[in-house]
Amino acid sequence: MTIRHLLPAAVLVIGVVAAPAADPPKLPPPAAGKVGFDADVKPVLAAQCFKCHGPDKQKGGLRLDSRAAALEGGNSGPAFVPGKSSDSKLIHAAVGTDPDLKMPPTGPALSAEQVGKLRAWIDQGADYGTTASGGVSPPRCARPTGRSSRSSGRLCRRDSTRSTTSSAPG
Repeated sequence: MTIRHLLPAAVLVIGVVAAPAADPPKLPPPAAGKVGFDADVKPVLAAQCFKCHGPDKQKGGLRLDSRAAALEGGNSGPAFVPGKSSDSKLIHAAVGTDPDLKMPPTGPALSAEQVGKLRAWIDQGADYGTTASGGVSPPRCARPTGRSSRSSGRLCRRDSTRSTTSSAPG
């Protein structure tokens, strides 16, 4: 083969490789001013997130109604790092930068204003104020083991009938 025959194929390959991929959605800017948990953030999380990531159910091992649980994170790590909203899994899931991790998975997406408030809250330290779960510290969740990434929703349920100490005879 001659260079004249290879040149069109080379241009095609270079064009395909160099062609820009579809841009992922851009993150809305953080909201200006102080953002409060009770007034600005909790209503968004309660309406959009707590159904699957709250006290009764923790899909993916993630619980968002408690700062400690959110910082510990779920199966894929912490939901956010205070002060770093642009690196936050919570923000990227809300915006849909990864279509496989879009949250909420169904229904309307969070508005740019809601995401901006979440970003500002995280950048301002992600203070939950009073305990988000009604003044009761949430139990520490056990992470699911095995291959399934589905949470049974019972991982964080307190069981007052079981004792953590052994009473077996010596």
